[in-house]
This record gives sequence, structure tokens and C-alpha cells, in this order.
Amino acid sequence: MTVTDPIRTSRVPPATAARPVRPVVAWAVIGAVFLLLEAYVFAAWFISGDAHTVATGADAVPTGTKVLAWVFQALTVAALIGTIVWLVRKCRREGRLVFDAVWVIGLASMYWQDPLCNYLRPVFYYNSYLINLGSWAPHIPGWVSPNAVHLPEPLIFVGPIYGSVIPIIALGAHWVMRTASERRPDFGVVRVFLVGWVAMAATVIGFEVIWVHSNLYAYPGALHNFAIQGGSRYQFPLQEALLWGAFLTVAGAVRLYRDDLGQSIAERGTDRVSGSLGRSNLLRALALIGFMNLAMLIYNLGMISLTLHVDRTPGGYPSYLTNKLCGPGTPYRCPAPGVPVYLRPASDGP
Repeated sequence: MTVTDPIRTSRVPPATAARPVRPVVAWAVIGAVFLLLEAYVFAAWFISGDAHTVATGADAVPTGTKVLAWVFQALTVAALIGTIVWLVRKCRREGRLVFDAVWVIGLASMYWQDPLCNYLRPVFYYNSYLINLGSWAPHIPGWVSPNAVHLPEPLIFVGPIYGSVIPIIALGAHWVMRTASERRPDFGVVRVFLVGWVAMAATVIGFEVIWVHSNLYAYPGALHNFAIQGGSRYQFPLQEALLWGAFLTVAGAVRLYRDDLGQSIAERGTDRVSGSLGRSNLLRALALIGFMNLAMLIYNLGMISLTLHVDRTPGGYPSYLTNKLCGPGTPYRCPAPGVPVYLRPASDGP
């Protein structure tokens, strides 16, 4: 295996009577399905009129929180711009669509899944002071959790994270695993992955504890005995670190473990696809979109399943975090043992 990026998709072999299976085609079909679903969700969100700003409510947002909100929004936008500039320059310098570009496209395409942890119950809050237009969550097929239109998805804080901060952290996973394999050649793929996983779990804890204490978001749904500051409004569920850390390690491994043509697991067979270079590049992009979205969905399914077992939602959350998702002012009790999963009434939206 190699970590170089010498993809030569312009080489098209002659047609043969029996073509081998090309994983890139299967992954590209999966990617196309995810893109169609994403387009449907966003279109339904805007057409329905649900795309509107969620207000902060009765509680005043502290000045320190406001300052941090603008600082982090500016930083993530700057990171996205920097990532785009880096990728454009790299593609121009090499005269082709480089692996890192399609890899980042795949990661950025996952943003539509961001609210999925609240699919069954409201176990995650965003601060509505952050620039938002509410949430597209109720338009995700089969969505159960009520009042999800009030979840203020931070468009210029979290949106750019998917196209910049997540790839940057996944590059860190790539570096950690490559370093581990170079220093310990006796390590197999599994042990190298475990090293990366530990590093990524620690990184997730470092980032997210800061953001939780900055009041930019909160995890009201957690197992108190398996959380940092469990039972308080600043609790951080450790399953998030484990599951999200695992995803980031997978993303780094996709970049690390490429073949001699520079093809990742999702791109294998691109060199055997007939047609133009543009078609090959499209297949590669769709393949990485499919792979990353499927991996993200597996992460989300793990988080969703754990929402059925969370402890009592702590008290003390201000209105700019609760945003009428549950609790006072709504007909729904917040998650706790014995509290059912509420099905939305017909008047609650799509």
C-alpha cells in the first residue's frame, strides 16, 4: 500500500469481453442515491417555508458567549476558504483532480446528516444565537422527534466544519496512523487503526468540551455515568468521542491505505472505466460521497440507538439552547427513563 497520490485515471484500457467488478461504480451509485436524498431534503425544507431563523427566546445570551460565537464562526469560515484555496492550487499544480479534492467533497457532502442524532429524541441542542435558518431535520424521511424545525442548525459555524475542520482532523488521523506504522512495522492494520482511534477520541473530547463550555451547543441526552460532568448542563457523552473518533479514523484510513495508483477503497477500478477523464472524475467524486455518507450514517445509527437509553435531561438550560424542542412551553417531556419516544402530531410539520 502507499500514501502517495499518483492517480492516473486518463489511462483507459481496451474493452474486454468480460469486465471485472469495479467497486468505484457501486460506490458511485450509492453516492448518487445519497445526493438525490440530500437534494430532496433541502428542497423540501425551503419549499415548505420551514427555513427561517430560530430566535434566542427569553433568556439573554451572555456577552462572552456572543463573542465566542462570532470568533468560532469566523474561524470555521476562514478554515473553509483556506481549504478551498489549498485544493484549487494543488489541482492546478498537478493538472488534475487530486485525491484530496474528492476526499474533501465526500466529507463536505455529509452535512445534511448533521441533525440525525435527534432522529428519535432531542438529545442535542445548538445555540440559536449562531446564524441559522432552523433545521431541515423534519424533512428527512421517517423523522420522529417533534419540534425539530426549531433546532437552529448553525450554517456558518457547523456547515464549514464539514469541508475544513473535519478533513483537517482526519489528516491528523492519517498522520498518526502513518507514523505508528513506520515506527512499529510489526503493527498490523488493526493495531494501527486502534492507535488512530485513541488519538481521534482524545481530539474529539478536546474540541467538543471547549465548545460545550462555550455554550455553542449542548448534549442534554447522555448516560450520566459515561459522560464528562455527567448530570450537569455541560455534560459530554463519551460515546460521542468513541463513535465520532472511529469515523474520523476511518476517514484518515481511506486517505492512508491507497493502492499503487493512488486509489482509495472506494475508487478501485477507476482505471478500468471507459470514457473520458471527466467521467472518471465524476465517478470518483460520487464514490467518495457514497463511502463517506455511508460511514457517517453508521455513526449516526449508533448515536440514535443510544438515545433510547439516556438518563434524565439535566435542568438549567437557557432558552437559546432548548429552543422549544422539549420541556416547558411544549407538550413534550425531555428525554429521561420512562419518557416515551413521542410521535409527532399531524400539525407538527412534515
